[in-house]
Amino acid sequence: MKSHYTFFKKFLAVFLAALFFCLAGISFLGIFFAAEYDFYTSTRGQLRHEFITQLLQKEMYLAFDKYQYGSDPIGYYEDTNFCFEIKDKDGNLLLTNYHGEEVLETISFEVSPTIVYEPIDWNDRFLLTGYVISTEHYTDLFHTELGFVNFLFAMRFILITIFAVAFICAVCCWVYLLYAAGKRPNEETPRCSIIEKIPFDIYCLAYVLLVCLAILLCDFIQYSIPEVMFLMGVALIVLVAYLLMLAFCVSLAIRIKTKTLFKNTAVYIVCAFLVRKIKALFRIVPLVWKTVIVFTLNFLLDIFLILLFRDAACFFILFKSLFFLPVLAYIAYSFRKLRKGAEEIEKGGLDHHIDTTNMLMEFKSFGETLNNIGGGLTKAVDERMKSERMKTELITNVSHDIKTPLTSIINYADLLKKEDIQNETAVGYIEVIDRQASRLKKLITDLVEASKASTGNIQVNLEKLDICVLLQQAAGEYDEKFRSAELIPVLRLPKNPIAISADGRLLWRVFDNLLGNICKYSLPGTRVYLNAAAYGNMCIISFKNISRTELNVSPDELVERFVRADSSRSTEGNGLGLSIAQSLVDLQGGKLEITADGDLFKVNLQFPMLT
Repeated sequence: MKSHYTFFKKFLAVFLAALFFCLAGISFLGIFFAAEYDFYTSTRGQLRHEFITQLLQKEMYLAFDKYQYGSDPIGYYEDTNFCFEIKDKDGNLLLTNYHGEEVLETISFEVSPTIVYEPIDWNDRFLLTGYVISTEHYTDLFHTELGFVNFLFAMRFILITIFAVAFICAVCCWVYLLYAAGKRPNEETPRCSIIEKIPFDIYCLAYVLLVCLAILLCDFIQYSIPEVMFLMGVALIVLVAYLLMLAFCVSLAIRIKTKTLFKNTAVYIVCAFLVRKIKALFRIVPLVWKTVIVFTLNFLLDIFLILLFRDAACFFILFKSLFFLPVLAYIAYSFRKLRKGAEEIEKGGLDHHIDTTNMLMEFKSFGETLNNIGGGLTKAVDERMKSERMKTELITNVSHDIKTPLTSIINYADLLKKEDIQNETAVGYIEVIDRQASRLKKLITDLVEASKASTGNIQVNLEKLDICVLLQQAAGEYDEKFRSAELIPVLRLPKNPIAISADGRLLWRVFDNLLGNICKYSLPGTRVYLNAAAYGNMCIISFKNISRTELNVSPDELVERFVRADSSRSTEGNGLGLSIAQSLVDLQGGKLEITADGDLFKVNLQFPMLT
């Protein structure tokens, strides 16, 4: 989603954040001042009296200081609504500007001298009395302070509301700026600015230095400028520090969003540079020498610790060993990950990818080598499968193209057989054509079926079957062929039925292929064993016979296409029966195994039993 955070919106948010900060700061100071002087628990009259008392006391001290230094406090307070009396410890009047005017407020207290000169002694005591007289004909010294007290008293609860609203608005501005940090108009991903190119640790150091400089500046100007200007300067410095803090947080948010917070630090850059150089150096060093270097450095470190710490060296060596423990754990973890990856590839998981993200040096190189091996094997397997598909498609297409002329040959041969042909030689030729055409038709049918079975392009309808009944039916169907081949069938079935989930049509095709091979290749006069038994939750169906010829082909080769046990090919057959049977069994979720022991040929079919 493209952002709509324009520069104007961000600038307005910064301005509002500063404005609300100022409002919150001023209202907070007002609340603090009001709470400090009990504005929330006192009445207006009580507050006025308290502040008048404090102001009178302050003016009395000022008048007494002028008196001590020999100045004229009477002239200083001429035509004002403040009058005073200074008496000694015996009650004698020393100085006054009060002449009986109407008194609004008064205060009296004793003080000791702050300086000593003739005729004042440290032991002297003075009684000071201050008066607030009517302001009808005089200048009011307390008007401004009392006006502030009245204003603050009226605003004491409103300030709380102003502070809460200003604080919430300032927080909202902060949230907006942090959310919009790094985002540009019509851009989806956040982007760093020029400031974010400064390493973060250096940026933090610069910010800390600026804060320290601001504190020193406040301390420097505290006694060199008037109080009002000092307060204005402090307020300005605090505002600038606030804006710098806002800029710092925005920069921090951008670095986090762009994932450059740690990578863009001077420490990280230096460490990464050193690591790259060390890795480049170690990359050209053989593994044996790497091991030697590591153990040599470890040995030298132990000697250094012994020479440096002597009696306490054992503690530091132990500490160092604990430090190297994670390194050894990392090595063991890497070896374990590599071994598991190699085992997965060995089991056939050619697409298994070993994660080498956190591996270093030789481990990462070896892991990438294993990944490349898996990729190469996957590519080779893909090429082999592609070749097999092309062969299958070629066989299917060629078989389909041969079917049409072959059908015509068979039909015309059948028509010729029905004609009254007197030439015996021609009749023999017709018989040969018919027999070979039928054989060729069966070969083409088997080729198409083998192609469909190997590619899984056959509809499989699984259903519950009683394997004992199906095997009895197969033996009955082949009874005449067994007699023709001079074979003795022996059927061994359990008393209880065995149920499996299979496609009856496809399973019959498997039985037909196996029994057909038995009739073709078995030694006449021998027994043929057809067994079915339950082992655990598996049903085992076995076919055993004695081969007529020597079995000079391995069981794995017999399930390949066009491979026959009779290498002389003196019998009928095309070498597709076992290949088709194995593909059909696999499609039904079973397993076909072939074993050969001397002349004994055995085929086992395994299917999961149904409970």
